Amino acid sequence: MSTTRRDFLATAVGSRYYHHWLAALERLVIEKGLTDRAGLDVRSEAWIEGYQHTPHGQPVELLADHIGDTNSCAGTAARTLAGIDT
Repeated sequence: MSTTRRDFLATAVGSRYYHHWLAALERLVIEKGLTDRAGLDVRSEAWIEGYQHTPHGQPVELLADHIGDTNSCAGTAARTLAGIDT
């Protein structure tokens, strides 16, 4: 886990339940081969970056260059969820 992500999670409002749920979901996504740890870290950093630069009340937008490998299945899914056209 990157330092920025770790710092964000440490300061984010949440509970142990959330952190356990997130860890289980990340483990499942990796085990199913949908992405790898590096891919999760890239997307996590992109969400943090997007969140920090989004005005209150507006939807978070991820920049295409923060999504990662544009040819991967996970990259396509992330761009689709973020509303970024390929």
